[in-house]
Amino acid sequence: MIETLDKYVLKVLDSLQNWKMPDVPIKQGFNLFIGSGNAFQVAKIYANHFGGIVTDTTNYRHFFKYSDRFDTKIIVSASGGKEREWIETAQAFAGDCTLLTCAQNPPLGQYVKKIITFPCMQDPPSYNTSTYASMIHALDPKEDISKIREYIKKLQTQKLFKYSFIPVISADENEPIAQMCATKIRETLGIGSVGKSIAEGMHGWFLHDRKDEVALCLNLPEFAPAKNKIHVNYNSNLGLILSAYYIIGKSQTDKLSQEILDNYKKVSAATGWKFGNVV
Repeated sequence: MIETLDKYVLKVLDSLQNWKMPDVPIKQGFNLFIGSGNAFQVAKIYANHFGGIVTDTTNYRHFFKYSDRFDTKIIVSASGGKEREWIETAQAFAGDCTLLTCAQNPPLGQYVKKIITFPCMQDPPSYNTSTYASMIHALDPKEDISKIREYIKKLQTQKLFKYSFIPVISADENEPIAQMCATKIRETLGIGSVGKSIAEGMHGWFLHDRKDEVALCLNLPEFAPAKNKIHVNYNSNLGLILSAYYIIGKSQTDKLSQEILDNYKKVSAATGWKFGNVV
């Protein structure tokens, strides 16, 4: 049986304190960052940091004809390119792209010019917690991990199963984290969720306040429209996501963990995903 997400977050924090982060030699400029699932959200964080735009599996082909306009093309994939779309992308760019991964022998490795490998643990299926935490931490490797742990220890948690839906609403600059948390709620607990920035969330999401819903608010101390709220306030993307994941994990059960194991195998087989060995 896999560990619940809250316990796993604490292990990730222990590891982050000891890992040496790689240099990320991406220049500020007009870059193209590519990713799918929560890697798409990490791609947004990198685009915000280095400059550029992002795309995912819905419209990635649109950018093939504009290849020469980008300073650097970067594919973000913890698994090293399990998606067939990224092999097609690398080939369309004639290999002129960089892969950000946690895989030691990434399936995409032979198709790209450069690989940047981040340390990680052997994350359970669908967790991708140490992987993306590592990628996010690499943007600010001097961040004090012990302070995140101290904050998490003080968090007030509650069982989330009394709610049928959990919107995750964040400060605008933390929107990728809101999206990642919404995915993690659905992945881990099977509860419906959506991630929105406050600017986008005010467009219709709070016209009907429901007793069976709770808003997970990220860096929104004054957020008012929803009656039921859980607040997480931390001044870094890393601290914010690990704190929110910890709260989510506190409601995880052994039955849900087994469902993740059983159903992830079916999803992987149906999509034809291929995985590299993580470091």
